[in-house]
Amino acid sequence: MFFGDTQSQAQSFYLSDPDISGLNRTEWIIKPNFHVAFMESHLVWFESENKEAYLEFWKHNIELIKQQKRPAVSVYINSLISKDIIKESTSTINELDVLFYKTEKQKLNICPGFGLIYRFNSHQAESLDKAGQFKRSFLIKLEKG
Repeated sequence: MFFGDTQSQAQSFYLSDPDISGLNRTEWIIKPNFHVAFMESHLVWFESENKEAYLEFWKHNIELIKQQKRPAVSVYINSLISKDIIKESTSTINELDVLFYKTEKQKLNICPGFGLIYRFNSHQAESLDKAGQFKRSFLIKLEKG
């Protein structure tokens, strides 16, 4: 499940003051999902190493979740890199160059998404599905956190 994959979703998600502290000791995979988008197309994803710092940063900086004009994009991205919110990599910088800077696009949407992933092994998932219990099992995992 991914939350905040658009600007408005992200603003609502972080305004709700999400708390992931209870998930650190579970089987859930917690994944920051920062990316930039143009209109309805997600363009470039950036990695983030510190999920707690990432979540806290966006909870306290909701006003930064907004569209950025072309001249401000590099300053914005570099600011997030310098604060260790996202990681710089050659591939993401190259993708941003090709998909944004070398185009006519004038603005980028900032989408600081956040994902929670639970993985069933394939045999377990098939068994639960055949028994009509997959949905119930997943809902129990959600409730337990």
